[in-house]
Amino acid sequence: MTLVRSRDVIAQQPTRHRNRPCWAILGCLAIVGCSELPPDAVLRIRQSDRAYRLARFDESERLAAAVIRDHPAHADAAEAYYLRGLSRIRSGDQNDGRRDMQTGLKLCDRPQLEALLQLAHLAYGDGRYGPAARLYERSLNCGVDQAHRDEIWFRYGLSLQRGGAFPAARTALERVRTQWPAGSSAARASANLAWRSDFFSVQCGAYTSASGARTAAGQLRRDGIDVYVTTAAVGGDLRHLVCAGHYPDHAAARRGLNALRHIQPDAFIVP
Repeated sequence: MTLVRSRDVIAQQPTRHRNRPCWAILGCLAIVGCSELPPDAVLRIRQSDRAYRLARFDESERLAAAVIRDHPAHADAAEAYYLRGLSRIRSGDQNDGRRDMQTGLKLCDRPQLEALLQLAHLAYGDGRYGPAARLYERSLNCGVDQAHRDEIWFRYGLSLQRGGAFPAARTALERVRTQWPAGSSAARASANLAWRSDFFSVQCGAYTSASGARTAAGQLRRDGIDVYVTTAAVGGDLRHLVCAGHYPDHAAARRGLNALRHIQPDAFIVP
């Protein structure tokens, strides 16, 4: 039996600064742009920014925290909240880091790209695909450079898909495939677009022959699993897939997968 697995390309951001993918640091923090802070606070923000970029996250957090302590509701303190939040995330404190960046976004109407992206990654990692999609959409309106737009559009489309917004997801993924055909995300977008149904399912097996798929499906039905057989083109070859369930979103499919794992341990969610 050969399983046909879709690639899940969303990964948690690495904790070491030097290993971050280039698209994760698309812009610098525009230090002080909403109003005015005292010179000593501006200096601390600049020092915090420099420490962060040198991967001295404890130092960056400490300097930003001093600004937040003295000016907690000041519009320009948004920069300090961003820096403290990013530093906390890089140090492994995702919850407090998320709260800091959310506070920064509320204080200043000029959203910071890196904060939006980090919040989007965190929401995706938590399985909150609706908020992730909205944050990725906001980041696309925040000056993502052309060299990285295909990756963000792909992540946006995947978030929509996992949240059950299949038509909108196909629009986003089709844009990746057609606008950046030579980009690194085009093949992954095409793989997700190959699934034309507006639901998730759990794939229990893939076979070269229809008879093999029917035999496997019969056995699974005897084990109490309600399955169906469908076909898909995989690498130019036709495969007969044995699948279970029609789930409206990824969270429901995950629950279905967990219920099946004791019978079919190598099953997985499609798309």
